[in-house]
Amino acid sequence: MVTHLEDVLEFHRKFGVPVGDAPRELLPEDLLFRVAFMHEELNEFMTAYLQGNLTAQTDALLDLEYVLHGTALWMGLGSIWDQLHAEVHRANMAKAPALTAGASAAGTGRGHRHDVVKPPGWAPPDLDKILRGERP
Repeated sequence: MVTHLEDVLEFHRKFGVPVGDAPRELLPEDLLFRVAFMHEELNEFMTAYLQGNLTAQTDALLDLEYVLHGTALWMGLGSIWDQLHAEVHRANMAKAPALTAGASAAGTGRGHRHDVVKPPGWAPPDLDKILRGERP
């Protein structure tokens, strides 16, 4: 099965977009380019929403995923992306619904009834170990 990340890797290789071979930060100009690209897709999503255009909203979300995966590849995270994702997922699954954890929607910082919070004893994802080539 081809993953979304592999599709974006194919795109990067075809068009000569950089793919890092080890985890690293982007150069400042590359970072600004990628962040502006993500903002562009988020703005397209919002514009499509305001127009009531579900097709364009869907396209913008998929484009955002494409840019996000491309940025991860550029940063050399492709070979460990699944491990990084699994570790963040583990930490996120240990969170609690804000309203059942005693927080009000307004007290979560985002003010939404479907927000989640970090309960007492919550452990953040240990991404450093994965970035160093170790298992968390």
